[in-house]
Amino acid sequence: MRRGRDINIIINADPTYMNRAMKFIIVHTIAHMIILGLWSYLGLSSDELSYVILPRDESYDVWVFEAASGGYGFLKYLAEHSEILYNIVSSALSNVLPRDQCIVSLDSNILRMLRNTISTTINSLKQASALSPQDTQRLDSIQKQLEVFLENIKFLYNVAHVTPHNYVVNRYLSRIIPGRLKEHFNKVIDKFMTTFSEFDGTINYYFIEEGCISEPFTQPFSVSCVIVKPIADGVSQMSLERPLRKPIIELIETARSSIDIITWVLSIDGLSDLIKALKKACSSGAKIRLLLGRGIFSDDNAYNSAINSLKKLFQELGNSIEVRLYDKGQLHAKMIIVDKVVVIQGSLNLTKAALTSNVETAYAVIDPEEVRRCAEEFDKLWNEAIAVKSPEGLKPRQ
Repeated sequence: MRRGRDINIIINADPTYMNRAMKFIIVHTIAHMIILGLWSYLGLSSDELSYVILPRDESYDVWVFEAASGGYGFLKYLAEHSEILYNIVSSALSNVLPRDQCIVSLDSNILRMLRNTISTTINSLKQASALSPQDTQRLDSIQKQLEVFLENIKFLYNVAHVTPHNYVVNRYLSRIIPGRLKEHFNKVIDKFMTTFSEFDGTINYYFIEEGCISEPFTQPFSVSCVIVKPIADGVSQMSLERPLRKPIIELIETARSSIDIITWVLSIDGLSDLIKALKKACSSGAKIRLLLGRGIFSDDNAYNSAINSLKKLFQELGNSIEVRLYDKGQLHAKMIIVDKVVVIQGSLNLTKAALTSNVETAYAVIDPEEVRRCAEEFDKLWNEAIAVKSPEGLKPRQ
Protein backbone atom coordinates (compact mmCIF):
# COMPACT_ATOMS: atom_id res chain seq x y z
CA MET A 1 0.00 0.00 0.00
CA ARG A 2 1.53 3.31 -0.95
CA ARG A 3 2.33 5.73 1.84
CA GLY A 4 0.81 8.66 -0.02
CA ARG A 5 -2.65 7.08 0.08
CA ASP A 6 -5.12 8.92 2.29
CA ILE A 7 -5.05 7.38 5.76
CA ASN A 8 -8.82 7.87 6.01
CA ILE A 9 -9.65 5.06 3.60
CA ILE A 10 -7.49 2.70 5.67
CA ILE A 11 -9.39 3.38 8.85
CA ASN A 12 -12.76 3.72 7.14
CA ALA A 13 -12.27 0.31 5.47
CA ASP A 14 -13.14 1.37 1.94
CA PRO A 15 -14.31 -1.93 0.27
CA THR A 16 -12.21 -1.56 -2.89
CA TYR A 17 -9.13 -0.65 -0.92
CA MET A 18 -9.74 -3.42 1.65
CA ASN A 19 -9.88 -6.01 -1.15
CA ARG A 20 -6.46 -4.92 -2.44
CA ALA A 21 -5.11 -4.62 1.07
CA MET A 22 -6.17 -8.17 2.00
CA LYS A 23 -4.45 -9.57 -1.09
CA PHE A 24 -1.28 -7.77 -0.15
CA ILE A 25 -1.48 -8.90 3.48
CA ILE A 26 -1.64 -12.54 2.36
CA VAL A 27 1.32 -12.16 0.01
CA HIS A 28 3.31 -10.17 2.57
CA THR A 29 2.54 -12.74 5.27
CA ILE A 30 3.72 -15.62 3.10
CA ALA A 31 6.87 -13.70 2.18
CA HIS A 32 7.67 -13.10 5.84
CA MET A 33 7.05 -16.69 6.84
CA ILE A 34 9.17 -18.11 4.03
CA ILE A 35 12.08 -15.69 4.46
CA LEU A 36 12.22 -16.39 8.20
CA GLY A 37 12.27 -20.12 7.47
CA LEU A 38 15.07 -19.69 4.95
CA TRP A 39 17.10 -17.51 7.33
CA SER A 40 16.80 -20.16 10.03
CA TYR A 41 17.68 -23.11 7.79
CA LEU A 42 20.55 -21.44 5.94
CA GLY A 43 21.92 -19.50 8.90
CA LEU A 44 21.67 -16.21 7.00
CA SER A 45 20.44 -12.73 7.87
CA SER A 46 18.56 -9.98 6.10
CA ASP A 47 21.88 -8.61 4.87
CA GLU A 48 22.48 -11.85 2.99
CA LEU A 49 19.02 -13.06 1.95
CA SER A 50 16.06 -10.81 1.29
CA TYR A 51 12.88 -10.49 -0.78
CA VAL A 52 10.97 -7.97 -2.85
CA ILE A 53 7.26 -7.84 -3.68
CA LEU A 54 6.38 -6.73 -7.21
CA PRO A 55 2.78 -5.68 -7.97
CA ARG A 56 0.94 -6.82 -11.07
CA ASP A 57 -2.53 -5.89 -12.31
CA GLU A 58 -4.40 -8.41 -10.16
CA SER A 59 -1.62 -10.11 -8.24
CA TYR A 60 1.83 -9.84 -6.69
CA ASP A 61 5.12 -11.62 -7.33
CA VAL A 62 7.50 -12.41 -4.47
CA TRP A 63 11.17 -12.67 -5.41
CA VAL A 64 13.67 -14.06 -2.90
CA PHE A 65 17.28 -13.17 -3.66
CA GLU A 66 20.76 -13.43 -2.18
CA ALA A 67 21.71 -9.90 -1.24
CA ALA A 68 25.45 -10.47 -0.85
CA SER A 69 27.58 -9.63 -3.87
CA GLY A 70 27.82 -12.70 -6.05
CA GLY A 71 25.62 -14.71 -3.70
CA TYR A 72 26.44 -18.05 -2.13
CA GLY A 73 24.51 -20.37 -4.44
CA PHE A 74 22.05 -21.41 -1.71
CA LEU A 75 18.95 -20.53 -3.73
CA LYS A 76 20.23 -22.33 -6.82
CA TYR A 77 20.83 -25.42 -4.69
CA LEU A 78 17.31 -25.24 -3.20
CA ALA A 79 15.77 -24.75 -6.66
CA GLU A 80 17.48 -27.95 -7.77
CA HIS A 81 16.39 -29.85 -4.63
CA SER A 82 12.68 -29.15 -4.40
CA GLU A 83 12.06 -31.57 -1.51
CA ILE A 84 14.45 -29.65 0.75
CA LEU A 85 12.86 -26.35 -0.27
CA TYR A 86 9.39 -27.77 0.34
CA ASN A 87 10.36 -28.96 3.82
CA ILE A 88 11.74 -25.52 4.71
CA VAL A 89 8.63 -23.74 3.46
CA SER A 90 6.30 -26.31 5.00
CA SER A 91 7.98 -25.95 8.38
CA ALA A 92 7.85 -22.15 8.15
CA LEU A 93 4.17 -22.04 7.23
CA SER A 94 3.21 -24.61 9.87
CA ASN A 95 4.87 -22.74 12.73
CA VAL A 96 1.92 -20.56 13.65
CA LEU A 97 -0.06 -19.97 16.80
CA PRO A 98 -3.35 -21.81 17.39
CA ARG A 99 -6.43 -19.78 16.56
CA ASP A 100 -7.51 -19.67 20.21
CA GLN A 101 -4.37 -17.70 21.02
CA CYS A 102 -5.04 -15.08 18.37
CA ILE A 103 -6.63 -11.72 19.05
CA VAL A 104 -9.29 -11.38 16.38
CA SER A 105 -11.93 -9.23 18.07
CA LEU A 106 -12.41 -6.23 20.33
CA ASP A 107 -14.70 -6.93 23.28
CA SER A 108 -16.96 -4.38 24.92
CA ASN A 109 -14.68 -3.99 27.96
CA ILE A 110 -11.78 -2.69 25.85
CA LEU A 111 -14.05 -0.29 23.99
CA ARG A 112 -15.60 0.93 27.24
CA MET A 113 -12.17 1.53 28.75
CA LEU A 114 -11.08 3.61 25.76
CA ARG A 115 -14.32 5.62 25.70
CA ASN A 116 -14.02 6.35 29.42
CA THR A 117 -10.44 7.53 28.94
CA ILE A 118 -11.52 9.86 26.13
CA SER A 119 -14.49 11.22 28.08
CA THR A 120 -12.48 11.76 31.28
CA THR A 121 -9.73 13.59 29.39
CA ILE A 122 -12.16 15.86 27.53
CA ASN A 123 -14.14 16.73 30.70
CA SER A 124 -10.96 17.46 32.65
CA LEU A 125 -9.72 19.82 29.96
CA LYS A 126 -13.06 21.66 29.88
CA GLN A 127 -13.09 22.14 33.65
CA ALA A 128 -9.44 23.16 33.89
CA SER A 129 -9.84 26.09 31.52
CA ALA A 130 -6.25 25.59 30.48
CA LEU A 131 -7.00 25.93 26.80
CA SER A 132 -7.75 28.84 24.56
CA PRO A 133 -11.46 29.44 23.73
CA GLN A 134 -10.79 28.20 20.18
CA ASP A 135 -9.21 24.92 21.38
CA THR A 136 -11.93 24.44 23.99
CA GLN A 137 -14.54 24.62 21.25
CA ARG A 138 -12.65 21.93 19.32
CA LEU A 139 -12.89 19.41 22.18
CA ASP A 140 -16.40 18.24 21.24
CA SER A 141 -15.30 17.71 17.62
CA ILE A 142 -12.22 15.77 18.76
CA GLN A 143 -14.36 13.55 20.99
CA LYS A 144 -16.78 12.76 18.15
CA GLN A 145 -13.89 11.94 15.78
CA LEU A 146 -12.31 9.63 18.36
CA GLU A 147 -15.66 7.85 18.83
CA VAL A 148 -15.94 7.31 15.07
CA PHE A 149 -12.32 6.13 15.05
CA LEU A 150 -13.13 3.51 17.70
CA GLU A 151 -16.13 2.24 15.74
CA ASN A 152 -14.03 1.89 12.59
CA ILE A 153 -11.32 -0.01 14.45
CA LYS A 154 -14.04 -2.27 15.89
CA PHE A 155 -15.17 -3.01 12.33
CA LEU A 156 -11.61 -3.87 11.23
CA TYR A 157 -11.19 -6.29 14.12
CA ASN A 158 -14.62 -7.88 14.32
CA VAL A 159 -15.70 -7.87 10.66
CA ALA A 160 -12.58 -7.66 8.49
CA HIS A 161 -10.57 -9.69 11.04
CA VAL A 162 -7.43 -7.63 10.69
CA THR A 163 -5.60 -5.47 13.19
CA PRO A 164 -4.70 -1.90 12.28
CA HIS A 165 -0.95 -1.50 12.43
CA ASN A 166 0.07 0.67 15.41
CA TYR A 167 1.76 3.18 13.13
CA VAL A 168 -1.61 3.67 11.37
CA VAL A 169 -3.32 4.23 14.72
CA ASN A 170 -0.66 6.76 15.70
CA ARG A 171 -0.88 8.65 12.40
CA TYR A 172 -4.66 8.79 12.52
CA LEU A 173 -4.65 10.08 16.09
CA SER A 174 -2.25 12.83 14.99
CA ARG A 175 -4.84 13.92 12.42
CA ILE A 176 -7.60 14.11 14.99
CA ILE A 177 -5.59 15.75 17.77
CA PRO A 178 -3.74 18.96 16.79
CA GLY A 179 -0.07 19.06 17.68
CA ARG A 180 -0.52 21.86 20.20
CA LEU A 181 -3.04 19.73 22.12
CA LYS A 182 -1.09 16.49 21.99
CA GLU A 183 0.42 16.85 25.45
CA HIS A 184 -3.07 17.13 26.94
CA PHE A 185 -4.11 13.86 25.26
CA ASN A 186 -1.03 11.81 26.17
CA LYS A 187 -3.09 9.44 28.32
CA VAL A 188 -5.57 8.85 25.48
CA ILE A 189 -2.78 8.28 22.97
CA ASP A 190 -0.94 5.92 25.35
CA LYS A 191 -4.10 3.86 25.92
CA PHE A 192 -4.70 3.55 22.18
CA MET A 193 -1.10 2.61 21.45
CA THR A 194 -0.97 0.05 24.29
CA THR A 195 -4.25 -1.53 23.16
CA PHE A 196 -3.27 -1.76 19.50
CA SER A 197 0.42 -2.58 19.81
CA GLU A 198 -0.19 -6.34 19.69
CA PHE A 199 0.03 -7.92 16.26
CA ASP A 200 -3.07 -10.10 16.40
CA GLY A 201 -1.44 -12.71 18.61
CA THR A 202 1.48 -13.36 16.27
CA ILE A 203 3.94 -10.81 17.60
CA ASN A 204 6.32 -13.53 18.80
CA TYR A 205 6.75 -14.99 15.35
CA TYR A 206 5.47 -12.99 12.42
CA PHE A 207 4.98 -9.28 12.32
CA ILE A 208 5.40 -6.40 9.92
CA GLU A 209 8.27 -4.37 11.33
CA GLU A 210 9.23 -0.80 10.53
CA GLY A 211 11.29 -1.84 7.51
CA CYS A 212 8.16 -3.24 5.88
CA ILE A 213 6.19 -0.03 6.09
CA SER A 214 8.48 2.16 4.04
CA GLU A 215 8.37 2.87 0.33
CA PRO A 216 7.31 1.45 -2.00
CA PHE A 217 4.89 -0.47 0.23
CA THR A 218 2.96 0.45 3.32
CA GLN A 219 1.01 -2.37 4.97
CA PRO A 220 -1.65 -0.73 7.13
CA PHE A 221 -2.68 -3.92 8.93
CA SER A 222 -0.74 -6.40 10.99
CA VAL A 223 -0.44 -10.09 10.16
CA SER A 224 -3.49 -12.02 11.30
CA CYS A 225 -3.76 -15.62 12.45
CA VAL A 226 -7.09 -15.68 10.64
CA ILE A 227 -5.01 -15.41 7.48
CA VAL A 228 -1.93 -17.36 8.53
CA LYS A 229 -3.71 -20.47 9.84
CA PRO A 230 -5.51 -21.39 6.57
CA ILE A 231 -2.23 -20.91 4.71
CA ALA A 232 -0.51 -23.33 7.09
CA ASP A 233 -3.39 -25.81 6.87
CA GLY A 234 -3.06 -25.82 3.09
CA VAL A 235 0.67 -26.46 2.97
CA SER A 236 0.41 -30.03 1.69
CA GLN A 237 -3.08 -30.00 0.17
CA MET A 238 -5.49 -27.28 -0.82
CA SER A 239 -8.92 -27.29 -2.38
CA LEU A 240 -9.27 -25.65 -5.79
CA GLU A 241 -11.92 -23.02 -6.26
CA ARG A 242 -14.81 -23.77 -8.62
CA PRO A 243 -15.30 -23.48 -11.52
CA LEU A 244 -12.17 -25.54 -12.06
CA ARG A 245 -11.42 -24.36 -15.58
CA LYS A 246 -9.27 -21.37 -14.60
CA PRO A 247 -7.02 -22.98 -11.92
CA ILE A 248 -6.52 -26.18 -13.95
CA ILE A 249 -5.59 -24.30 -17.12
CA GLU A 250 -3.28 -21.92 -15.24
CA LEU A 251 -1.48 -24.89 -13.71
CA ILE A 252 -1.10 -26.68 -17.04
CA GLU A 253 0.40 -23.54 -18.58
CA THR A 254 3.23 -23.61 -16.02
CA ALA A 255 4.48 -27.06 -17.07
CA ARG A 256 8.08 -27.25 -18.24
CA SER A 257 8.84 -30.97 -18.40
CA SER A 258 5.77 -33.19 -18.10
CA ILE A 259 2.00 -33.40 -17.78
CA ASP A 260 0.52 -36.79 -16.86
CA ILE A 261 -3.27 -37.12 -17.02
CA ILE A 262 -5.65 -39.92 -16.03
CA THR A 263 -9.29 -39.55 -17.03
CA TRP A 264 -12.24 -41.95 -17.09
CA VAL A 265 -13.91 -40.13 -20.01
CA LEU A 266 -12.61 -37.53 -22.47
CA SER A 267 -14.50 -34.64 -24.06
CA ILE A 268 -12.63 -31.38 -24.79
CA ASP A 269 -15.02 -29.88 -27.34
CA GLY A 270 -15.42 -26.20 -26.45
CA LEU A 271 -12.17 -26.08 -24.44
CA SER A 272 -9.99 -24.11 -26.83
CA ASP A 273 -8.23 -22.48 -23.87
CA LEU A 274 -7.22 -25.93 -22.62
CA ILE A 275 -5.69 -26.75 -26.01
CA LYS A 276 -3.90 -23.40 -25.94
CA ALA A 277 -2.53 -24.12 -22.46
CA LEU A 278 -1.31 -27.57 -23.50
CA LYS A 279 0.39 -26.11 -26.58
CA LYS A 280 2.08 -23.47 -24.44
CA ALA A 281 3.37 -26.17 -22.08
CA CYS A 282 4.66 -28.21 -25.02
CA SER A 283 6.45 -25.17 -26.44
CA SER A 284 8.24 -24.92 -23.09
CA GLY A 285 9.43 -28.52 -23.40
CA ALA A 286 6.69 -30.45 -21.63
CA LYS A 287 5.69 -33.94 -22.79
CA ILE A 288 2.11 -35.05 -22.26
CA ARG A 289 0.98 -38.55 -21.33
CA LEU A 290 -2.77 -39.15 -21.44
CA LEU A 291 -4.09 -42.35 -19.83
CA LEU A 292 -7.70 -43.23 -20.63
CA GLY A 293 -10.08 -45.44 -18.69
CA ARG A 294 -12.82 -47.65 -20.08
CA GLY A 295 -15.44 -44.95 -19.46
CA ILE A 296 -14.91 -43.87 -23.06
CA PHE A 297 -16.72 -47.06 -24.13
CA SER A 298 -19.69 -46.58 -21.78
CA ASP A 299 -21.96 -45.42 -24.63
CA ASP A 300 -21.82 -44.11 -28.20
CA ASN A 301 -21.75 -40.47 -27.07
CA ALA A 302 -18.78 -41.04 -24.76
CA TYR A 303 -16.92 -42.97 -27.45
CA ASN A 304 -17.54 -40.39 -30.19
CA SER A 305 -16.49 -37.56 -27.84
CA ALA A 306 -13.26 -39.38 -27.05
CA ILE A 307 -12.50 -39.99 -30.74
CA ASN A 308 -13.12 -36.35 -31.66
CA SER A 309 -11.09 -35.14 -28.71
CA LEU A 310 -8.13 -37.35 -29.66
CA LYS A 311 -8.25 -36.07 -33.23
CA LYS A 312 -7.96 -32.53 -31.89
CA LEU A 313 -5.16 -33.39 -29.46
CA PHE A 314 -3.07 -35.30 -32.01
CA GLN A 315 -3.60 -32.54 -34.57
CA GLU A 316 -2.62 -29.69 -32.22
CA LEU A 317 0.10 -31.36 -30.12
CA GLY A 318 1.69 -33.79 -32.56
CA ASN A 319 4.59 -35.78 -31.12
CA SER A 320 4.37 -33.98 -27.79
CA ILE A 321 1.50 -36.20 -26.66
CA GLU A 322 1.29 -39.95 -26.04
CA VAL A 323 -2.01 -41.69 -25.38
CA ARG A 324 -2.64 -45.08 -23.82
CA LEU A 325 -5.73 -47.04 -22.82
CA TYR A 326 -5.93 -48.94 -19.54
CA ASP A 327 -8.35 -51.79 -20.07
CA LYS A 328 -7.09 -54.38 -17.59
CA GLY A 329 -9.77 -53.22 -15.17
CA GLN A 330 -12.01 -50.32 -14.26
CA LEU A 331 -9.56 -47.44 -13.96
CA HIS A 332 -11.79 -44.80 -12.42
CA ALA A 333 -9.05 -42.57 -11.02
CA LYS A 334 -8.71 -38.94 -12.08
CA MET A 335 -5.38 -37.20 -11.79
CA ILE A 336 -3.20 -34.50 -13.33
CA ILE A 337 0.51 -34.41 -12.45
CA VAL A 338 2.50 -31.36 -13.55
CA ASP A 339 6.30 -31.56 -13.68
CA LYS A 340 6.14 -34.18 -10.89
CA VAL A 341 5.82 -31.23 -8.52
CA VAL A 342 2.06 -30.86 -8.03
CA VAL A 343 -0.84 -33.30 -8.36
CA ILE A 344 -4.49 -32.44 -8.94
CA GLN A 345 -6.74 -35.16 -7.56
CA GLY A 346 -10.49 -35.37 -7.22
CA SER A 347 -13.64 -36.32 -9.09
CA LEU A 348 -13.02 -34.35 -12.28
CA ASN A 349 -12.60 -35.94 -15.70
CA LEU A 350 -11.02 -34.11 -18.62
CA THR A 351 -14.34 -32.81 -19.93
CA LYS A 352 -15.90 -29.40 -20.46
CA ALA A 353 -18.69 -30.21 -18.01
CA ALA A 354 -16.23 -31.10 -15.24
CA LEU A 355 -14.23 -27.91 -15.73
CA THR A 356 -17.15 -25.51 -16.13
CA SER A 357 -20.52 -26.64 -14.75
CA ASN A 358 -20.33 -29.86 -12.72
CA VAL A 359 -20.00 -29.81 -8.95
CA GLU A 360 -16.61 -31.51 -8.69
CA THR A 361 -13.98 -31.87 -5.98
CA ALA A 362 -10.35 -31.12 -6.78
CA TYR A 363 -7.30 -30.81 -4.54
CA ALA A 364 -3.81 -29.59 -5.31
CA VAL A 365 -1.21 -31.76 -3.56
CA ILE A 366 2.37 -30.45 -3.26
CA ASP A 367 3.80 -32.72 -0.56
CA PRO A 368 6.86 -34.24 -2.32
CA GLU A 369 6.28 -37.71 -0.86
CA GLU A 370 2.66 -37.80 -1.96
CA VAL A 371 3.54 -36.41 -5.40
CA ARG A 372 6.25 -39.08 -5.77
CA ARG A 373 3.79 -41.82 -4.79
CA CYS A 374 1.23 -40.57 -7.35
CA ALA A 375 3.91 -40.37 -10.07
CA GLU A 376 5.00 -43.93 -9.36
CA GLU A 377 1.40 -45.16 -9.48
CA PHE A 378 0.88 -43.38 -12.80
CA ASP A 379 4.04 -44.99 -14.26
CA LYS A 380 2.85 -48.42 -13.12
CA LEU A 381 -0.55 -48.00 -14.78
CA TRP A 382 1.03 -46.46 -17.88
CA ASN A 383 3.33 -49.45 -18.35
CA GLU A 384 0.36 -51.83 -18.14
CA ALA A 385 -1.73 -49.88 -20.69
CA ILE A 386 -1.86 -50.29 -24.47
CA ALA A 387 -0.67 -47.55 -26.81
CA VAL A 388 -3.16 -45.57 -28.88
CA LYS A 389 -1.31 -44.34 -31.97
CA SER A 390 -4.30 -42.68 -33.62
CA PRO A 391 -7.96 -41.91 -32.83
CA GLU A 392 -9.02 -44.83 -35.02
CA GLY A 393 -6.89 -47.12 -32.87
CA LEU A 394 -8.97 -46.41 -29.79
CA LYS A 395 -10.62 -49.78 -29.34
CA PRO A 396 -10.95 -52.11 -26.36
CA ARG A 397 -8.63 -55.08 -26.21
CA GLN A 398 -10.29 -58.18 -27.61
